[in-house]
Parts: sequence; structure tokens; C-alpha cells
Amino acid sequence: MGNRNWRRAAIEAACILILAIPGILLAASAQKTGAGAAVKPADVELCYGCHAPIKEFHAASKHKNVNCTACHSGIDQHLADSKSRPVTRTDLAACGTCHQNQYSSFQTMNWKKTARSEKSLLTGPSPNAAWDKLMMPHGFTKEHNVPRSHTFALLDQLIVDRSFGGRFAYKNGWQGLTETGDLKLWDVIEDKYPGQDHKPFKPGTAAAANPVCLSCKTQDHILDWAYMGDPVPGAKWSRTSKVNEMAMSVSHSLNCFFCHDPHSARPRVVRDGLIQALTRPEKDTLWHKDPKATKIDVKEMGVRGYTRKIALLEKTDTKLMCGQCHVEYNCNPGIDPTTGQPIGMETSAPTTSRSSRCGRSPSITTI
Repeated sequence: MGNRNWRRAAIEAACILILAIPGILLAASAQKTGAGAAVKPADVELCYGCHAPIKEFHAASKHKNVNCTACHSGIDQHLADSKSRPVTRTDLAACGTCHQNQYSSFQTMNWKKTARSEKSLLTGPSPNAAWDKLMMPHGFTKEHNVPRSHTFALLDQLIVDRSFGGRFAYKNGWQGLTETGDLKLWDVIEDKYPGQDHKPFKPGTAAAANPVCLSCKTQDHILDWAYMGDPVPGAKWSRTSKVNEMAMSVSHSLNCFFCHDPHSARPRVVRDGLIQALTRPEKDTLWHKDPKATKIDVKEMGVRGYTRKIALLEKTDTKLMCGQCHVEYNCNPGIDPTTGQPIGMETSAPTTSRSSRCGRSPSITTI
């Protein structure tokens, strides 16, 4: 009888522990990122004084009771000296503090997906030899991580994809594939060739990435990136930046604010390539031709001295929200079809161009 009671108590304890794991993980993540710490609330009216667009979004929204300090630190220093920029949290746990179910499910590892795989349909669930033939010239289809989850998009590009020449690697070798959850990129990987140019370092790899590539993996750089990646004064990063240096400045994959405006809680898109396509004068995309297309409201957010844009949606629309990244782009310098002149990463492409680098003019007709 004693052994039976002991076993029952052990089973009950194990069940309690299992049920508590999600909360423990969330608390650990919050502790790691500083979430939940007691912070003096900011006077939002003082913030509104300079950040007028934010007042429009925030004051009457579902997030109106979410104080600025939930996502920004160093506000007192910023109020005393406007040149002292506050720190903006871009990690998933910033939203996960309140949206726990969404946070937990979004960061969950899909153990059914293999770690390293080619982007081939011939061996997939819907074989299509024509697709494999069509995609054969694209380097990004080789040695690519199957999408284990969105939280791995940035890490997988740096580690496995033919983008950075094999320079970035797990600190613990391929044991890093056991990582899961809302990880911080540079806690688990490192640059094996610091100080080197962007080039292939290992056989079978390629250095095909450019700074615009990162915009579909992360938006950690959203406040330091001018519209269309234009190299303008004040913007820390641009499409002409050294991509390996820019990659080392970001840490989080697929931030919540790709699709959810943190101030207004409204659905939105932030990818400048998509916004440019939807607002170009030709009106030549399927979205323009669809009478039921979700309306967008483009907002300029250039408070830092250079133009940034977001587009608020009248309703949740996955064709646009997911189409920010899941769309066919021309990812290299291109040609202006009207003049035949080359368009390099350093030049400003005309809005009429359909043959240009990634992020300048996506072929949105595929969404």
C-alpha cells in the first residue's frame, strides 16, 4: 500500500510539473529579456508631443492602457536629451508577456520537420519535377532548412542557407539543432571568420545574401532602415551596407510587429517592397485588380529624419500579411525595362521597374 501511494504521489507531482512547464518557460524568457520588471510608467502625453503618429494609433486603441515602458526603456534619459534614443524591445517575449498562448505556440519547435533538406517537390508530398527543374538555378534551394517554425527563419538562413558562405556556425556544433523557442541568435551561433569580407569560406557554399534579404527574416532593424533601404543620412543600415555586419546586429526572427501594429493593435504590413508594389502608379498587381481587395492605409513614420512607411490594413488579410515574404522577388541588381540601363544596389530604381533587386519591386502577382 505504501509503494502504491508513493507511485501515485510521484505521478501527480509529474503531472503538475508538466502542466507548469509553459508558465515556467515564459517566466524564464521574461526574466532573460527583462520583461515583468517593475518600471515607472512613462507620461504618454509627453511622448505624444513629438510622436504624433503614435498618438493617432495608440490613444483610442486596444493597447491604450499599455504604457510605453512595456516596449521601450531609457525613456527618462530620452526625455532629458532627445539625442539619447530609448531602447526598443523587438523580441517575441515583449508581446508574450500578455499574449501567452500565441507566444507559446509561435515559438514551439515542430519536431516532425527535418533539420536539413533541399527545397525539392520531387521528394515532397506533392511531387513536381517541373518545379525542381524551374528552381534549379536558384542557390537558395540548396542545403536549406525546412521551415521548422518561423522563430528559426533568421537562424536557418545564417547557418544552412547558401547566403553567408559558411561563416556563421553553432557554438556547440550541430547540437544547436536541438535549440527551440524564442532564442536570441547570438547566444547560440558565432562568426567563425570575424573581420573578413562577405565571401564563401567553405566548399559548396555561396555568399549570395544582401542586406534586403534580412528584411523577410527579421525586422529588428526597422527603426534604422529607411524606406526601400535607401542609403540616406541617419539610417544606420541600407541596401548598400555590408550584409555580414548587418546580420550580426539582429537577433530575433519574424517579430510580432511584422503583422501587428504594437501601438494600435491593428493588422499591418511593414515590408517596404510590398508597400511600394501596392502604391506604384501602374496599379498592375492582382491586388489592384481585385474589387474585394483589403484596403490599406499607408503611414509615413519618418520621425528620425528619414522616411519609413507602414501600411495599416482594414482587416486581417493573410494574402498581404504573409505575402510580405511569401512572394516572388527578383533578388539581385536588375535592368530598367524602359531604358535597358542596369539598376545596382546603390542606385534608386524607378517605380515603374519590374526587373530590379529584392525589395525594390516584388512581383506581387503571385500572392
